[in-house]
Amino acid sequence: MASEIIDGEFFVDAGLSGCFGKKRCKGFEILDGEYFVEKGIKRAVLEGGFVVEGCEGACPDEGPTALYGCIGKYEKMRSLYLYFNNLTSLPDSIGSLSSLTDLYLDDNNLTSLPDSIGSLSSLKYLDLYYNDPTSLPGIINNLSSLTDLYPDDNLASIPIKIGNLSVLEYLLLYYNQILRYNSVVSLSYLTNLFLNYTYNDPTSLPGIINNLSSLEYLLLYFSNLTSLHDSIGNLSSLEYLLLYYNNITSLPDSIGNLDKKGIVVIIPYNNFTEDYKTHIREDLFPLANSAGNLYL
Repeated sequence: MASEIIDGEFFVDAGLSGCFGKKRCKGFEILDGEYFVEKGIKRAVLEGGFVVEGCEGACPDEGPTALYGCIGKYEKMRSLYLYFNNLTSLPDSIGSLSSLTDLYLDDNNLTSLPDSIGSLSSLKYLDLYYNDPTSLPGIINNLSSLTDLYPDDNLASIPIKIGNLSVLEYLLLYYNQILRYNSVVSLSYLTNLFLNYTYNDPTSLPGIINNLSSLEYLLLYFSNLTSLHDSIGNLSSLEYLLLYYNNITSLPDSIGNLDKKGIVVIIPYNNFTEDYKTHIREDLFPLANSAGNLYL
């Protein structure tokens, strides 16, 4: 059986399509060996064109767009997976999912999001990766409960007020062309910042990380860097620093403030001379080096 009810949550595997024979999806009726739920589901996985329909009448088989007319009826839904559905838009009614905490929209063809997304006050996880927008809508700033944000990989800018996301912990911005990161500075709860594969113009990391005192993971590999800002030495909580495959020739002395046995520093494939590598081992990261956590 490709789908099942577990602890009141609805799960479905990929590859299903519509309701067989357009039969009614009511209650927990079994249709050709599959379970369908009408209302009150907490979790729906809608992958590869499969639609969980909550409206009265026959279940549609037109693909994911059939969900639009009644998605708002799933007011108790907590997790919604809509990846790999070739979606080009979302219905405004998605803003009615007041209990929604996890929304997966990755691997679609979305170019924008409806303003109603800003009404998802319970949303904690938003995945927009592998879509088509070049900027995040400002309405994202209203998602005050958001802890994990995975924007698209084609961004040229991020909202100025993204700093309003006061409990954001994970921000993934890799594979982007963002030129200004200044709006990140207010994210004091941020623990994971991924800027790897950011093939952008700037040749040094701006001093945006000065206030990110909670940051634990900083990924900057393949980021076209030639230098680092002195403020990197203020990241007192940092546990992982990945800087490999850049064009850095030297590091700021302040980076030595990060040295501890527990930190992992991975910085090969830069332009360090052999003498400078010795300086890194002996003067900047002697504790990490002695613990075997320094990779040059």
